Amino acid sequence: MGETAIVSQAVASPVSSRLQRVFGVNQFRVDPSFNSGSALPTARISLQQQVSKEITFTYTQDVSLANSELIRVEWVINPRFSAVATRDENGIFGVDFFYKRQFQ
Repeated sequence: MGETAIVSQAVASPVSSRLQRVFGVNQFRVDPSFNSGSALPTARISLQQQVSKEITFTYTQDVSLANSELIRVEWVINPRFSAVATRDENGIFGVDFFYKRQFQ
């Protein structure tokens, strides 16, 4: 396990259970990054909520930058088809459709 994963787990573990109880958040994640050219580390915080069995909502915010939020909604239509709608930091909206096929 790398140092980034250890720091992330140490920060997120105690906070995650509290957020889940208070706000009903299914997953809370902190992804720190240590850039070699910067003296200060940066972090990205993600909140994920399972809205229904088929729909998952994810909100991600970079804490070091203003207006750097990502919004992602995944809809599992059936075991083979899914659709993912994304709004990135620049406000660009996109929809991707996925078809899953297993080759044996």
